[in-house]
Amino acid sequence: MKNLVSILIVLLAAVGVGYADKLTNSGAGVILYDNINSGGSVMQDTAKSYMLKDSKGDWFGGKVGGGGYSFTPGLFGLGGGTKIGDAPWGTVPLTIARDGENIKISWDAAKAPGAQIYVLTGDGTGKFQKNVPADWKLYADSSIAGQFNAGSVATGILYHNKQVGAAVPSGYSNHGEAYYYGLQAGVTPTTPCQDPLYTGKTCFEVAPAVGKVNVPIFKASSGDKYTRFSFPLIVSNNELNEAVGNQLHADASPSKADQILEWSGSKWNVYYLDSTKGWTSLSGDPFGMVFGEGFAAFIIKRASQTTTPITVVGAVKADQFKIADTYKNLAKDTYTIFANPFPKYRLLNEANFAPSGAVANDSPAKSDQILVWTGDSWTIKYLSTTGWQQLSGSAFEFSPGIGYTYLKGGANTGPNGFNWTLNP
Repeated sequence: MKNLVSILIVLLAAVGVGYADKLTNSGAGVILYDNINSGGSVMQDTAKSYMLKDSKGDWFGGKVGGGGYSFTPGLFGLGGGTKIGDAPWGTVPLTIARDGENIKISWDAAKAPGAQIYVLTGDGTGKFQKNVPADWKLYADSSIAGQFNAGSVATGILYHNKQVGAAVPSGYSNHGEAYYYGLQAGVTPTTPCQDPLYTGKTCFEVAPAVGKVNVPIFKASSGDKYTRFSFPLIVSNNELNEAVGNQLHADASPSKADQILEWSGSKWNVYYLDSTKGWTSLSGDPFGMVFGEGFAAFIIKRASQTTTPITVVGAVKADQFKIADTYKNLAKDTYTIFANPFPKYRLLNEANFAPSGAVANDSPAKSDQILVWTGDSWTIKYLSTTGWQQLSGSAFEFSPGIGYTYLKGGANTGPNGFNWTLNP
């Protein structure tokens, strides 16, 4: 232990952190008292190795191993990763926003100098995954570098050019979806995460991701002017002006502007895009949408005769492959709008898409049905005894950004229907 204290003192002095006053064993762990953090830093014994916490309870990263106490690079940020805020060790928390026709990725360059930003693109059907690390490329990779403006990377800003809306200027690739995550300098995707909360996982597996998805919004028509849609990403502050912005048709008159409707459980909350104020409540209700949850499907009433995609941005749902969403009280003979809360394409016949409370029947009129509006007509699937079958229109599955309608069939398991749990 004497050798350990000496090494610590030398290291602390070398990095300008200050000298440790004493190192004592409290029984529950080893306490490192220093002259910087009055609360003391904690050196915790974790299976014969030591991890350092500061006075705020954040991990420094790195290990002091047994058998001579050799330091793993990364301790106090030397030669490796650290912990930034709530992000796992070695990763970089990112923010995402639309900036005109570009996507703007930002991070704290002072805390993560030399950050490495990885990118995954898709066609908009829900391609997010962390199963294939090779599909993620550094923004500077020769195959995609031309899509980015990296002039401000040193200050923590990276622009992904021409990614908002539908236009695809010559020489650019407007992806239907794009996702981003960051690692600190000196950390690779295969580096084991040094955060005890993620034992056994790599930095790639636990890095938080943000993304953009183009969501189709259909034109007003003589048939159905109300398009169901959803936000497959989590939008901070639940703000429509942040989620949608001014991408739709604005007007000072509510009747001439595009509107978004949200079912509150007892009535519709209505918001319209005011040409000077942005999204404004028409019904007087505060905006209460909860993004990234299963029931987060909404209706848009189009005032214009155009079909357009809107680009939504936000965070990918944390631990999305572990969290289940439940659609509650799918009651008999009722229509419930719902959505895929994950930016991941799913087949309706996959596990948990035909729950035990659903009604399966080889006669479509007696079975549960799922409907989706295509802009011109309804397309419908029904739940047969062998799974979801196409009843009318074009084939469809469960994609992000689309709003679906569930029709509860004839027989019922109870007066309140059933709960449907969706595992991503």
